[in-house]
Amino acid sequence: MADGGVKAEVKPEIKLDPGEDGARNMNDIDAFEDDTDLKIPPGVMQGGPSAWLVKIPKDMWEAWSKAYADAPDDDMVEIGKMRVYKDVPDENMLNQKIQIRLNEQTPHTHDIPKKYELKLSTAAYNNTCVFSEKDLPGHKPSAIGRNRHLQPGAKPSGIQSKGERYGQNGQAGGSGKPNYRTAIPKETALLPQIQHEANAAPIEDDEYFAHIAKRWKEHVAPKSRTTYIEGIDRGMHPGMSNTASLGAFGLSSKPKAGKKKAVKEKAVRLERSQLMDALGQCFRRYRYCSMRFLRNELKQPEAWIKENLEQIATLVRSGDFAMNWVLKPEFQSTIVKDDDEVKEEVAKVESGAEESGSGDEMDEDGNDFEDVKMEGS
Repeated sequence: MADGGVKAEVKPEIKLDPGEDGARNMNDIDAFEDDTDLKIPPGVMQGGPSAWLVKIPKDMWEAWSKAYADAPDDDMVEIGKMRVYKDVPDENMLNQKIQIRLNEQTPHTHDIPKKYELKLSTAAYNNTCVFSEKDLPGHKPSAIGRNRHLQPGAKPSGIQSKGERYGQNGQAGGSGKPNYRTAIPKETALLPQIQHEANAAPIEDDEYFAHIAKRWKEHVAPKSRTTYIEGIDRGMHPGMSNTASLGAFGLSSKPKAGKKKAVKEKAVRLERSQLMDALGQCFRRYRYCSMRFLRNELKQPEAWIKENLEQIATLVRSGDFAMNWVLKPEFQSTIVKDDDEVKEEVAKVESGAEESGSGDEMDEDGNDFEDVKMEGS
């Protein structure tokens, strides 16, 4: 109270000194306040958890993504277990034997191999971090479909022009300020530190080879089918009646056929699945096949053969079998059967096989002339 019983009031525009009443003591303010937009777990040295960063095959990633999408919210789904063997060869952590065994009860992993071998590339923390982001709780996002009932010609509220975003050209109410809605604050959460990095590869067992064989059959399966209609009279076609009427005149003299070139027969292009089966038949007879041998056997264009051949075979570049094709290891067991007698040699090409029907042959029947004696009457 001031003199005379009048209370002293301080105007709000006057800043109080730190020592006066009503001002907050700066010592009471924490220098490191809790951040609501960042969540950092304790490190491994502080007793915090660690994480693994593993590169997995594509089909395995697709199965796990589908399992995560179909799982209820906040529900833990066991996708498998990691088996770490105790013995470490040469006392090197990178040579540690580690396997992943998928859960056989999970329906999303029925069509992929269940056992995978892990090859470690890093066994210590090397500043690799993984983080995620989500909306802070307590902030309501924009309603979905808020632009559904707009009048014709009206502008959706979610799309703003450059002037509205940056306050240019006197827009945004003429204030020169951007007219936009404040974004929802995000919370960034760091996962535990990446302590191990590895690559996962499927173990080549019976289940793995069955999976490869199934994918191969799906790949070579025909995408389209041809339907043949029966009961069509193929004896009549345009021009048939005119050709038949010419024979009634009984031409007494017909011109001899001149020299004609033999027409080379053109084979019909096979479907991809049929060509793959034919290629498999060739490799069941010989281990090494040349392009010339395949072209003579299949009667197909070389470009079409090579396009499909590169999917299952590789070209030998050097050695005794250079410039010959051999099956890839992953297709050797699926194409060649146990009872097939495969010759460990290069497929033999018959001499003159390619020259038959090339179109260069000439008709041997020439125009024969004879002397005719003319007698006068």
